[in-house]
Amino acid sequence: MLYALAREPTQFVGDRARQHFRDSYDHTMDLLDLLESFQEIGSDLRDSSLAILNNWMDDVIKALTVIATVFIPLTFITGA
Repeated sequence: MLYALAREPTQFVGDRARQHFRDSYDHTMDLLDLLESFQEIGSDLRDSSLAILNNWMDDVIKALTVIATVFIPLTFITGA
């Protein structure tokens, strides 16, 4: 709507008002670009956080696998 008010001459909108609408439109577009940038940064931060969490979980699973590898045969031997 701002674009239409700023670009198309009408009898209800004067030159000064059209300039104001043009500036408002430009500022709105700048804010939308900034918002998209912040959205991408947030998405990248979320992905990085999930990657760090997955790496930590992999380390825990490796440690538990080693412990299970040691104790399962011992449990089998003592139970027999």
